[in-house]
Amino acid sequence: MWLTHYSFHFITSYDTVVPVATRFLRDLGMSWLAAPHWVAACCRPVGEWLPHLEILFLDFGLLFSLYTGYRIAQRPLVRWQRALLTFTPWAALIALLFAFGIWIVFQPMQMRGTM
Repeated sequence: MWLTHYSFHFITSYDTVVPVATRFLRDLGMSWLAAPHWVAACCRPVGEWLPHLEILFLDFGLLFSLYTGYRIAQRPLVRWQRALLTFTPWAALIALLFAFGIWIVFQPMQMRGTM
């Protein structure tokens, strides 16, 4: 989920590094640099491909979480039926978190986290 979130910010606002770096260098005493141009400080338009990339990141997180949870449930000398029984509630929680993550991706950015 963090990869999904931060990739959105990085892809839509990657050029913010220029005014921020300029401000940082001016604060360090490099006054010969021009003042930061803050017009480039926010948000490019979101392409149609970006939500697909975010969902792909969530898909990989789901698969990795399910694999990791099942491997943890497979303790030594535990039969696969017992491991599956142990893993089932965790798999349900992982699937619920995945569904919640997909729902969050489709919310407008200004609405995320304001419930």
